[in-house]
Amino acid sequence: MQTEDGFTVLDISSREAVAVQEVKLPGGPETGNFVYIRPVYGMPLLKSQRMMKLGSELILIFLTGAVLILSARRPLRAIKQDLSTVELSNLKGAMIPTDKAPLELLPIIEEFNEMVGRLRHSSSNQKQFAATISHEFRTPLTVISGFIQSVLNRGEEHLLDHHKQALGIADTEVLRLNRMLSDLLDLSRADNQQLSIRREAFELIPNLEQVLKLAKAAYGNPITDNLKELPYLEVVGDPDRLVQCIGNLIGNAVKYSEKGSPIDLHVSSDDSKVTVCVSDHGQGIPADQLDTIFERFTRAEGVVLPKGESSTGLGLSIVKMLMEAMGGTVSVRSTVDEGSLFSLQLPLSDQP
Repeated sequence: MQTEDGFTVLDISSREAVAVQEVKLPGGPETGNFVYIRPVYGMPLLKSQRMMKLGSELILIFLTGAVLILSARRPLRAIKQDLSTVELSNLKGAMIPTDKAPLELLPIIEEFNEMVGRLRHSSSNQKQFAATISHEFRTPLTVISGFIQSVLNRGEEHLLDHHKQALGIADTEVLRLNRMLSDLLDLSRADNQQLSIRREAFELIPNLEQVLKLAKAAYGNPITDNLKELPYLEVVGDPDRLVQCIGNLIGNAVKYSEKGSPIDLHVSSDDSKVTVCVSDHGQGIPADQLDTIFERFTRAEGVVLPKGESSTGLGLSIVKMLMEAMGGTVSVRSTVDEGSLFSLQLPLSDQP
C-alpha cells in the first residue's frame, strides 16, 4: 500500500508491538531514509526478559501453593496424631483441642469430642457394672461351694453315687463361675487403674510346688516337672499372681489335650531371668492365630473345645496383663496336632 509520504506498507495485519528505527541514507535528499521495523517481542533481550518474568511468576505461584498446603496439612497431621492415640481403655486424653484447628473442621472436631464424652460415660458405667457384679456374685458362690463341700464330706456314707456325682458337678461349676468372676474383676480393676500388683523378691520353687499340688488335685492328666533339679531361684514379681498365671496355663493345657495326655512344667534360668514353661501334647494353635489369642474375649479359630467345656476367652489375656504388670513377659510356640508351649519370664532378683 502506497502512502502520501512515499512509504510503502507491505503488511498491517499484525497486532504485535513493533520497534521503529529510521536511518538517513547517503546521497542527498533523493536517496531518502531507511526505516527499520521489527516486532518488539522478537528481540533477544526482550525475549529473555519475558521468559524470566514468566519463570518468576510460576515459581511464586508454586511457593504460594506449597505454603498454603503445608499450613493446611499441619493441623490435619496434628489431628491425625491425636486420633491415632485414642483407646477405649484411656478416653481421658482422647479429646482433640479446638484452639488451633481449621475453621472448616471445627464442627467435626466438636462433634467428635461430644462423642468421646458419651463413650467415657458409657465405658465408666460398664466398668462399674462389671466390678459390682463380679464382687457381689463371688460371696454367694463361695457360700454355695462351702455347703456343697460340707454335704459331700459329712454325708459321704449316706449319699447315693448319683447324688455324689451331681454334687461334684455342681461344685465344679461353682468353682468355674468363681474363676470367671475373678477374671472379670481383675480386668475391671486394671481398666480403672486399681489392680494391685506387687514387684518384690520371692523364692520361686515353693510357689511352683504350690501350683503343682493344686493342679494335680484338680486334674487327672499326669503333670511332670523338673523342680527337684533346680538351684535356689529368687525372682521379682507377685507370687500370688504368678501362681494364678501358671494355674491358668495348666488349666488350658488340660482343657485342650486328650484325657490322660501328659503336661510338663519346666523351669530354666540364665544370668538375668527365669523362664517357666508349660507344654502339652494337645490340639495346638494355628500359626495365624498366635497373635490374637492374648486378646480379650478371643479364642483361636480352628481349635475345638472339648465336649462339656466352655471358654470366655479371658484366661490368656489375664496372664498377659498380670505378667506385664509384674515386669515379665509371656510368649507361645505351637504346632497344630502336636501341642503348645507357653513361656513365662520374670527377672532375677539381683537384676536392676
